[in-house]
Amino acid sequence: MRQNYFKGYSKPYEVRLQSLNGLIKFFEENEVSSWPGCIQEMYCTTAFHRVLLLKHCAKIWDVPTLKQFYMMFSSRWQISRYAWPLYFLHAHDKGISTSQRLRDNLKELMTPKQQPQDLLSFPATSKLCPEPLGVALVIDTWNYPIMLGVLPLAGALAAGNTAILKPSVVSRHTAELLGTVLPKYLDSRLARVVGHTAERDRHMLSALLECKTDKIFFTGSPKVGRIVYKAAASHLTPVTLELGGKNPVLVHHSADIDLAAKRTIWGRMMNGGQQCIAPDYVLIDKRVAKQFYTSCSKWIGVFYEGKPEEPGRVGRIVDSARMAAQVDILSSHQGEVLCGGTFDEPSRYVSPTVLRLQGGDPVLSGETFGPILMCVEVDDMTEACKYVCAKEKPLSMYVFSRDSAVTDFVLQNTSAGGVTVNGTLMHVSHPNLPFGGVGASGKCINHCCLFRSN
Repeated sequence: MRQNYFKGYSKPYEVRLQSLNGLIKFFEENEVSSWPGCIQEMYCTTAFHRVLLLKHCAKIWDVPTLKQFYMMFSSRWQISRYAWPLYFLHAHDKGISTSQRLRDNLKELMTPKQQPQDLLSFPATSKLCPEPLGVALVIDTWNYPIMLGVLPLAGALAAGNTAILKPSVVSRHTAELLGTVLPKYLDSRLARVVGHTAERDRHMLSALLECKTDKIFFTGSPKVGRIVYKAAASHLTPVTLELGGKNPVLVHHSADIDLAAKRTIWGRMMNGGQQCIAPDYVLIDKRVAKQFYTSCSKWIGVFYEGKPEEPGRVGRIVDSARMAAQVDILSSHQGEVLCGGTFDEPSRYVSPTVLRLQGGDPVLSGETFGPILMCVEVDDMTEACKYVCAKEKPLSMYVFSRDSAVTDFVLQNTSAGGVTVNGTLMHVSHPNLPFGGVGASGKCINHCCLFRSN
């Protein structure tokens, strides 16, 4: 791939355009209905149509009509019950829209930008010239493999790089899709998909990290992120790390408690709780804790219609190792189960669960990555902020309050990669907002960042 880059195959405008058109065609010719194996990763079915999905989406955001909701948001916002099949709808739409946006703005992105004159350099002119970095390595993850694999790939190719995509074999069916179908739409001199047939990710990843690349885009756990960062440092390779962490929800007594519970449960349970931006634990004002717990139980009942164990309602845990981690949480916590708490290891099912814990409970030390919401009661937001600051900086944080002064206080006394106020997850959906972590939760920004230098 490095030789192909230096031969200049990837740099011409026409070649970049062809690559983006290939990605658009990949999404257009591979609809959700043709991805049954991918949807099977989470034990869900494909027989959900947009209207049915949107009917349940409307329960979250109180949109008055399906037509209005569809026109405003299409398939972008979803609830837990249909999160996995709707994720593929979203990934499909997002893949097309991102590739189209890059294609439509490609000439502008490639155009040198004239800079103001400087007295010392007069009469010379100055400009910034966008330049590809070289060979980009995209290390995909298993929980949102289409979006977090193909979209960075689109950015790399649009910027004139050659690229290597390494899918995660934890989501085996999707890795096979990316490894066997995607290459049909791309020039093999410009982009390769590797490692999709491996038994495990570790050995292929180690081999790739030993090779010199010019940019690494990694999505995954902080543990593996440190390995990637260390390997990149040996070549002085720039990296984008999209990691994770314990994402807190701070609920003030002035908040709409029922709404806070509804949106927190939605964000926590989506995709079976297996997403890096999911609300992980709640710091709830003691004065409204009981009301919050009651509302959580109510909304779990509403979203899953009292039958969360049925196939297609709650996404399953992706593999046995991660299922064991969920069982360990449910078996070793020192608190009280307020809702759920049941599981079935053979089918990798964990019921939507709400736990009431003390702040020092050991299960609060690690990322949950399952449909388990942990709640800790606090006296006020000052105590909540101190608790958040005592941990590593999270990828996301969520604040519920109808008092703007309280919201400002929380934002000024904590740090996180991104924040949504009176909601969950929504800051990530905005295409014009940067997305990324800070400290242990990530490095640099996401949202289809272009791998290029000026």
